[in-house]
Amino acid sequence: MQPDEYEKNSILRYIKMIASKYPEQVYGPEHGLMEFGEFMGVAAVRPDWLKFKRSRECYGNSLKYLASQPLTAKPLRYAEGYAVPRGDWCPPVQHAWLVDADGEVLDPTWKDSSDHVYFGLVFQTLFAFEMLEKACMIPGILANPLLMRLHFGSSNLLKRSIDIRKGAGGSKKRFRS
Repeated sequence: MQPDEYEKNSILRYIKMIASKYPEQVYGPEHGLMEFGEFMGVAAVRPDWLKFKRSRECYGNSLKYLASQPLTAKPLRYAEGYAVPRGDWCPPVQHAWLVDADGEVLDPTWKDSSDHVYFGLVFQTLFAFEMLEKACMIPGILANPLLMRLHFGSSNLLKRSIDIRKGAGGSKKRFRS
């Protein structure tokens, strides 16, 4: 299910507000989201193999599934950004999830993922694991400002780390401010 215009605008306004708090010379996670982020639809049918993991551990939950996927399975990608419940105003929260080969969200953390709107970036798998190693196995890419500043703190560096291949979540129209 794709978000409606009100849902899109509420997330984008929130991200713009956060981005406006950074000094002009700093390229923060929200700047990357505004430049390259996209809304992602939730898979209509939750696969049987996708079991719920611990709440409040979305980054680790998603990376564990990514690391344990069988080579014969359709490839999954790791995504981070913001998510918000549909129809209920509350601030969007930083979140991580998986994206399937069709570019649809598979969320191993939230049971009610179809009731949420997702906006974020799909990262290249190797990059996601490299950043996990650089962060001493503490998951989270956009949620780690120091990691971002040291390893992908510019538009060009971030663009090289996200997955923009067709069918991996990157084939949809992107929002540009």
